Amino acid sequence: MCRHIRHVPRRRTRVLRADQVDANVQAALERINTRAAETYGIAAHYSTGLPAADVVGEAMRQALAAAAPGYIAAALERFAFDDELGLTPAQQMRLRDRAAELAPGVVEDLTGANAPLA
Repeated sequence: MCRHIRHVPRRRTRVLRADQVDANVQAALERINTRAAETYGIAAHYSTGLPAADVVGEAMRQALAAAAPGYIAAALERFAFDDELGLTPAQQMRLRDRAAELAPGVVEDLTGANAPLA
């Protein structure tokens, strides 16, 4: 029995995950996570007069607020390059511009602008 295997081109994943081997994704995640961790530490330090549960809660709120623009920018950048969405060049540019406004460093990481030259 002969089976025909249809080749399905791999599309760029829309999700940033820590187990992805893409160096650009890893750089973006590192940037986002570092910002969140630093913000958590600063918020915890300045919330020391509060009860312990409130310190953790406030620090977590601040960390998430610091990470959110990076994750949103990454999602917008991924959507801009997703061929399945059928976006026009103008729509793609608008998404990329909005992403760069939110977190320029994350967009630079994802596009390889910050990658070392070979």
